[in-house]
Amino acid sequence: MKTLFYGVCGAAFLVSGCAGSGAYSSQASVSEQATQEALPMVGGEVEAISFLGQPLYRNSTVPELDAQAKINALIASGGATEDAFLDLGAELAGAGQYQDAIAAYTEGLRLHPDSFKLRRHRAHRYLTVREVEKAHADLDEALELVNLEETPSIEMKGGEPHGSYKHWIWYHLGIYYYLTQDYDSAAMAYEHCLETASSNDMLIGVVDWLCPFSNG
Repeated sequence: MKTLFYGVCGAAFLVSGCAGSGAYSSQASVSEQATQEALPMVGGEVEAISFLGQPLYRNSTVPELDAQAKINALIASGGATEDAFLDLGAELAGAGQYQDAIAAYTEGLRLHPDSFKLRRHRAHRYLTVREVEKAHADLDEALELVNLEETPSIEMKGGEPHGSYKHWIWYHLGIYYYLTQDYDSAAMAYEHCLETASSNDMLIGVVDWLCPFSNG
């Protein structure tokens, strides 16, 4: 049987700031669940290799989007803005096409090379597909770029403000450090998240991550 690729906000892996319910995932949900099996999904493509070495498959019950056609159409339309690539990447990720989402963000960065926004979201999807060092590189570059801002850039989710980009960059850095077992750096990253949290929901989520590192 094929092991299905669990969505970022689902059981398997990751992180808040993702499409879906918007609920925070605690450190307890980071553990790999590649041993869980589901019904065979005929035609599902491998999206990633789990930390246990198992292939993770795209859910073939979800209609597949023609990612390259969408990228080409976006460029041909003259509307290949940074935001347009952010939207396209989110659409592809929402369909479970994480590698295609990464490709869209990469094309966006070709046209907008100084975009910390595209780097932040590409890093999210690199984490999703377990390419954690690529995620780290993107997040480090995104942090360097976002620190040049005088006014914090705010992420949007469902048309509503969803915290600052700096907050979510630190949040995903915390995920990276946790996964690589650098717990001191993970705690540091989430302390930065405390400083940048702009809602009770964000604050609670960050505290949840910090609890294992406390001395209490």
